[in-house]
Amino acid sequence: MSSRQPAVSVLNRLTMSLVCGVAIAAALQACGPDLPTVPAEEVELLAARGGGGGGGGGKTSTEIKISALDPDTVPADTVLIVRVLGSGFTAGSQVSWNLAGVPTSKVSTSGPVLFISSSELRAPVTIQPDAPLASYDVVVTAAGGKKGIGVELLEVVAKPIVLPVPDGTVRSRASDVNDSGVIVGTVIDAAGQQLAVRWTPFGDTWAVEVLGPGSAVAINDEGYIVRRAYDSVAERYDSWVVTPVGGEVYVGEVYVHSIANTGTLIGLAGPNGQRAPVVWRRVSATTWGPPMPLPAPTGHQWWEANAISDRDDIAGHSYTDIHPDGTPSGLEWAAVSSFSGGQWGPTVLVDTELGGAAMAMNIHGAIAGGSWPCSEWDPARGCDPSRPVFWAGVGAPRQLLADPYYGVFTGPVTAMVNDMNNSDQIVGWSRVPMAQARKGTTNTHAVVWLSPSASMPLDLGAAVGRWFTEAVAINDAGLAVGYGRQPTFKDQAMAWRIP
Repeated sequence: MSSRQPAVSVLNRLTMSLVCGVAIAAALQACGPDLPTVPAEEVELLAARGGGGGGGGGKTSTEIKISALDPDTVPADTVLIVRVLGSGFTAGSQVSWNLAGVPTSKVSTSGPVLFISSSELRAPVTIQPDAPLASYDVVVTAAGGKKGIGVELLEVVAKPIVLPVPDGTVRSRASDVNDSGVIVGTVIDAAGQQLAVRWTPFGDTWAVEVLGPGSAVAINDEGYIVRRAYDSVAERYDSWVVTPVGGEVYVGEVYVHSIANTGTLIGLAGPNGQRAPVVWRRVSATTWGPPMPLPAPTGHQWWEANAISDRDDIAGHSYTDIHPDGTPSGLEWAAVSSFSGGQWGPTVLVDTELGGAAMAMNIHGAIAGGSWPCSEWDPARGCDPSRPVFWAGVGAPRQLLADPYYGVFTGPVTAMVNDMNNSDQIVGWSRVPMAQARKGTTNTHAVVWLSPSASMPLDLGAAVGRWFTEAVAINDAGLAVGYGRQPTFKDQAMAWRIP
């Protein structure tokens, strides 16, 4: 993630297009009716003039300096025009790119460079789909051989892919993804009805299919899907499992929210206000056993399961107290229940020093979630902001994930973990400064920590700037899914491929 504020111009907005073509003309002129375009005569000049002519091009500067790029943040798999700003440029100057000081083909100048003046060049640039998500150096070489280097001025970020939706849909969100790249989620039609959907990979895109009312909240690698719907009249949730062959199994008047690759379901069961965490073991391809309660950790009155791993370990959070109305109170604690010998063992705390929540657990027993940096809850002031954390296992040392704006912004959370794959890649969101807004204004961007020790999370939302974005799930192939919310408050289901 970069804290740099991208320059604003017509060219910068080209990177906001999520479906630009690969030709320069298409990249400039066909990125959508809401985007300003570069004048046609300038495109012709770029193709016809190459590095020649214009504005005092005959005088050689004694030194080439590069001060900025516009845009300076671009998505992978993109073709666009980049303005190189600085001093000492001459007619015939060339632009090339380095990664960590070494020439690279993943970012390349794909046509003649247009000389505007001694302080500006315009270069057609191609970002390959598999370009590493990193900051690249720009190198300007004058016709006489003199060079200037701008170190790490171009940041390549993940390209957001907007998932297709059924006709008449006004909003959409992705909830989960399996290792085959099948995505599930929810759409809302013009009448306000929620519909569960499945996106199946089809070439470079996905085919979308409506599964029924409600939301599709989880999918496993076999293709079993959890569908859940809320009945506002009866004030209850109902849950189903959609099988890979298209059948559907009714689980009951319960709240199911996840399914393991073994077919085990986790969720809440019981009357409203008294629901408790339970698991359902799959008995056959279309049969699940009765709900099995998961008791809270010793000394705690309530807990909730958040995620289940590929080996059926369950991660969640617990509270020490319960209000008279049945709601939890006190400090929140990360907790897990491990499956062994055909049953779940006692629920235990992940970290006995500080409170928090376990949001994800992988096949290796690693846990990711959040931790409160205080040992007890103060009813008057609550607690300091939560920190995203990683534990290699129950009782392992707490490892703080990079949270670049912790302590800078106010609020209970500055970054949040949602999911983790079996390679310890972790997705969620982080608060970031909002470009071109009043001082102190922030936004929320989807992020991925490529490893628990990463010095910074990668900003998946950088390519769509002022949008609110969140990554909610990631598979073992590095495909992250979630949604983006436009400034008009319209949600769009999204996916990001992590190279």
